[in-house]
Amino acid sequence: MAMGRRKEERQESLFIMAGALQAPRHVFYERLNRILAQHGFDACVEELCRPFYAEKQGRPGLAPGIYFRTLFIAILKGSIPNGAWPGGSRIP
Repeated sequence: MAMGRRKEERQESLFIMAGALQAPRHVFYERLNRILAQHGFDACVEELCRPFYAEKQGRPGLAPGIYFRTLFIAILKGSIPNGAWPGGSRIP
């Protein structure tokens, strides 16, 4: 094998900045978040859930507003079958 010459081409960057990795957002979720923010959903849900926080451990790592948003979306998409509601109770 013969030795080749180095070309003047450069390898592309190996790392990608995290800010460059944004996926396109869906209009429905953008609007839902805007409406919930206008009505103070996160503050209301945190206040309603406060009695269930443990004194020493605090609230869980997932904010209540985000938790309930994920439940809403799962229900809308049909990901939660009837009878498999968290806590074992059925959806009214």
